[in-house]
Amino acid sequence: MNQIYIWLIIAAVLFVTELVSGTFVIIFFALGALLTALLPWLSIENLSLQIGFFAVSSTALLLLFRKMLMKSFQVSKTGGGGAGGSSGGSSGGEVGSDVGQTLLLDADIPPKGTATVNYQGSPWTAINQEHVQLNKGQRVRISQVEGVTLYLKKES
Repeated sequence: MNQIYIWLIIAAVLFVTELVSGTFVIIFFALGALLTALLPWLSIENLSLQIGFFAVSSTALLLLFRKMLMKSFQVSKTGGGGAGGSSGGSSGGEVGSDVGQTLLLDADIPPKGTATVNYQGSPWTAINQEHVQLNKGQRVRISQVEGVTLYLKKES
């Protein structure tokens, strides 16, 4: 199989993995694989050179652009938007529109611990920001969202 296609397949697999993980890390390796796919096109067929280029380009992209990308998706760390009595649901599709929303827990979350909760029909990682356990059936408020992680506090 042509080396160009191998690097394009690697890039596609990494892009899909990034979509599932939402970490904003794997995407830079996918972009590195896309850049590396250019090497065989430029008649650079040495696999060791390609792997080295992939490692260097992916790391450089990660170090140069991740912070900027994270800032563009950064969500307010304090409450804000969202209706007070809402039981979930986004208020317009904006990034961060879930901050301030409430939800009913479907799992216990230990103090400062994590659990998987169902929110808007999807599983999310939830982090308890309180020093007390949040119990299944308890209504909580989303104080922060990062990727597919919800930071939760007791509803006051």
